[in-house]
Amino acid sequence: SWRQTLTSSTTYGNTVSLTFSGRAITLVAAKDPRRGSAQILIDGKAVGTVSLTAGSWHGQIVSFNYEFPAVGTHTITVKVNGTGTYRDVLVDAFVISR
Repeated sequence: SWRQTLTSSTTYGNTVSLTFSGRAITLVAAKDPRRGSAQILIDGKAVGTVSLTAGSWHGQIVSFNYEFPAVGTHTITVKVNGTGTYRDVLVDAFVISR
């Protein structure tokens, strides 16, 4: 797990960020019926939205992957997007490819 713990939030706009050196980044997250969605930003630019909702609980699911043309220093930000009943975003890990 990232920082040896699960990181989660239900508050709209809350973020978790990681600055890394690599050529790809993967977000590993839990999915289940009570999860929300998150906006993904790379180097401050919105590059996608991921839904973490699933019919049943699934841990350690590859939820997002982004590749760069070359190795470099980048920042990934996961931003809580949901405002409904279920909006929890749970980050399990970031995987960096060099």
